[in-house]
Amino acid sequence: MLTEEYENHEQMLEQMISEVKRILGKEDVTPDSTFSELGIDSLNIVELILACEYIYPNVQNPEALQINEYTSLKELHEQLLDLSI
Repeated sequence: MLTEEYENHEQMLEQMISEVKRILGKEDVTPDSTFSELGIDSLNIVELILACEYIYPNVQNPEALQINEYTSLKELHEQLLDLSI
């Protein structure tokens, strides 16, 4: 996977959703899907965070991400944007 330039933040969210679909092998994924609803486990989270490093290359301090079972993909997207320079 190569780092791409995205025209807007919506495209970044769409790419993250595509990565979640690929990682989990699911098609029923929306921005409001939570980690719990998707059945994401700790290994999936690691794979997703690695994918997000390419989608959101300007994130500073990714350790500051607040992720739990109730976190939606849209909330993760917003956190990643907030942590970007």
